[in-house]
Formats: sequence, C-alpha cells, structure tokens
Amino acid sequence: MKGFFRTFSAAFIFKTSLRFFTTLFAGKLSWKRIRAIFLDNDSVLFGFFVGLMSFTYKVILCALRRIRKKDPIYHKTIAGFLSGLWILIDDKTRRQQIALYCLVRAIADLVKLGVVYKRVPDIPHSDVAVFTVSQFFIMHGLMHASHTLDRGYYKWIKKMGDYSEEQIQLTFRSRVNPKAQYRLPSEQWDTCYPLFHRDPSCLRHHSIGWLFALFRAAQIYLPVHVLPMILFKPKKVLQDPLQFLRRKAFNVMVSSVFLATYQFNMKITICTLRNWFKTDHWSHDLMGGFTTGMALFLENEYRRPELMLYCAPRAIEVAYRLIPNSGYFRGLYQLSRWTYLPVLSFQVAMAVWMTVIAIPKGEDTSNSINMTVLKIIFGSKH
Repeated sequence: MKGFFRTFSAAFIFKTSLRFFTTLFAGKLSWKRIRAIFLDNDSVLFGFFVGLMSFTYKVILCALRRIRKKDPIYHKTIAGFLSGLWILIDDKTRRQQIALYCLVRAIADLVKLGVVYKRVPDIPHSDVAVFTVSQFFIMHGLMHASHTLDRGYYKWIKKMGDYSEEQIQLTFRSRVNPKAQYRLPSEQWDTCYPLFHRDPSCLRHHSIGWLFALFRAAQIYLPVHVLPMILFKPKKVLQDPLQFLRRKAFNVMVSSVFLATYQFNMKITICTLRNWFKTDHWSHDLMGGFTTGMALFLENEYRRPELMLYCAPRAIEVAYRLIPNSGYFRGLYQLSRWTYLPVLSFQVAMAVWMTVIAIPKGEDTSNSINMTVLKIIFGSKH
C-alpha cells in the first residue's frame, strides 16, 4: 500500500503541475484557475488509475514469483497486461487517446530494441519517414476530412497556421454547403485571393506569415522544452540554471523554425498546386503532407522521434475514422469502434513495455521520456 500512495501522489502532482505550468505559460493563470486545477476531481481519478495500476502490477508479479518459484521475463508481460486493465476507471473521453499514444510509443521502443539485437533493420531517417506518412493523413483531415481529426488538435492546427474555419471552407471546400468537405459540382473554382489570404501573391503572403509563425511557435515550444526538465529532473535544472536557460532558448529557437516552416510548406504547396491545376484535389493534401514532413529535417535530431511519436497516433485516428461502414470494411469499421478496444490496446502497451524493460539493453535503448514516466509509476526495481 505504501507504493500505491507514493504513485498516487506522484500522478496527482504530475497532472496538476502540468496543468498549472501550461496555464502559466499561456498567460491565463488566476486564483480561480489555481483553485480549479488543484481541487479538480479529474486529477484525483488519474492518481487512482496510475496508483492502482502500479499496485496491481507489483502484487501480480510477487504472487507469480512465490507460486512458481522463478522469475522469467513473461511474468512481467502478464503482470503488465493485467495491470493495464485499470484504465477502465479513468475518464473514458481520453481513454482512446491515452491507449493509442502508449501503444505507438511501446511498439517504437520494441522496434528500437529489435534494432539493437539485429532482429529489425536499422533504416536511416525512419523517424522522418514515419512522420511524413503521418502528415498525409493529418493534412487530408485538415483540408477535406475535418471530422476525422480530434477537435482540440484540429483547433490547434488552425491556430498555428493562422487561418479560420471560414477561410478553409470557402477556399478549399463548398461555399454553398458548410458541412460539405469538397466543392460541389455546381460551384466554380476560385483563386486563393482574397478568400484564403488578402495578398494577391501567395508566396509573399506566406513568407511574411512565416515570420509571424515563429512567434506563435515559440509560445508553443517554450513549455514543451522547459516543463519536462522541471517536472522530471529538477535537480539538473538547479545545478546550473543559466546553462539550462541557454540550452533551452536555443532549442526553442530551432523548434520554432521547424514549426514555422512546417506550416509554410503546407500552405505554399496547396496554393501552388490549386493555382496550377485550377482545382482542389485530395492528392494536393498528400503533397502538402510530404513537404511538411520534410520540414522535420530542420528540427534537432534528438527531437525528431518524439515528434514522430506525437503525430503517428493522430494519423492513425484519422485513418480509422476514414474506414467506411460498408462492404468488406464493415467488420474493420465495427472493430475500430469497439468500446473495449482502447482498454485492450493499453493493456498490450503495458505488456510490451514491461517486457522491453526486463530484456537486457531494453531500458537503455528505449525513449528516455517513456522510461522516466514508467520508473515514476512502477519504480526502478520490480
């Protein structure tokens, strides 16, 4: 029980601290918001979910050791799978997202371990390749399938790109039917100017927009680069705070250049293709996704896998929401919407992670953020 209360406290502090600092960096902190953050029942629920998962894992592992008088790796696989069932008590509105993110990250750690043991080929720039493929789906969702994107993520993309729903709808979709994702046959194609942008020159408009995007990106990346160190490794920050600030300032600058270029590439590609071909074909979304994916080469190399791991689950969400409920796809459609699929996915993710950690070199080759979080939840010895 001591371990349960320790993990519960850590999860509660992490959840509330993350919300606190995110609100602080967004400039929206007030006494009312502080009270809401630290008295939120959702943080308590999250703490129970994580605490019970840790407690159950250790109980099952100890029971298997005592009963079977040995400690093979698959004991940890079983314990991880069963303990993951506690995601059932967490908020069901975020269950699918948590499960999908964890599954993708766990599989990525398994693949990295496979590369070390030469069971999986080491493909150069595979992180950029996966990131780029992810953009095919994300950009298609943005332009012509907005219902497939998570509402919060869709809103974030529009904010980062500095365009409104009206601009996208009137330029790339139907001007007659606000729910239609494509222009109707009776509607005439029109140029980007003045609906999408007010400058007659697409290149000039987007080039100036790139400069403003740097500032928007910096606001986004400041907490992204600073918060993990403050939350997970505060001692390192206090040892040399000036060096920490210098390093993070440089990283924020590089990431801002990447994100500003990311949105610039999408805009200029879409504008160029639609003006060349006088249409808004879905293939333009894919080309826009390709050019945005290439922008990842501007980001720090150590950051590329993290961005790939962030976008891949978003792309999977779009992909499964595009599955039609008809013909040969009906079974896959129903499976993708099965209520307990997120629970099973999360259980598999925990089983994979516990197995990877138990294998020699597994912890060293895995994503450092994943391992830090897992150590906080389950401890370093089990």
